[in-house]
Amino acid sequence: MAKQAGRLATLKLGAATIAGVRVLGLTWNGGAIEVTDQNDSGIQTFLSGVLASDTLELTVEGLEEDGVLRKAALKAGPAGKFLEGAVFAFPNGDRIAGDFVMTAYTEGAPYDNAQTFNATFVRNGAHSFTDAAG
Repeated sequence: MAKQAGRLATLKLGAATIAGVRVLGLTWNGGAIEVTDQNDSGIQTFLSGVLASDTLELTVEGLEEDGVLRKAALKAGPAGKFLEGAVFAFPNGDRIAGDFVMTAYTEGAPYDNAQTFNATFVRNGAHSFTDAAG
């Protein structure tokens, strides 16, 4: 992957940019199904082509545009924490789009710098990935 400026990543809901991203972290996890038996000579074996689970988590550090995430985090109950049609755009043009749940939110307001936030988003259902190169 070519070098990229992290500050060019964005988080959008629909066409509206709701956050300028400074740091975007991505964690994918998959759980394979173990099928090791006596015929495998003690070597762990997995069911081919099938995952028991497939999760995607995005962590975002950045600057909010209109306080959308703060308001969603501070409202009682789940209102606003389920983001339908979220788009995470990477600096190289790659995009992840889908429904996500905001599971954590923090913010900081240092006296001599910009007010920032950190949020964690977990994919809710399937997502689409658009490869900018292809």
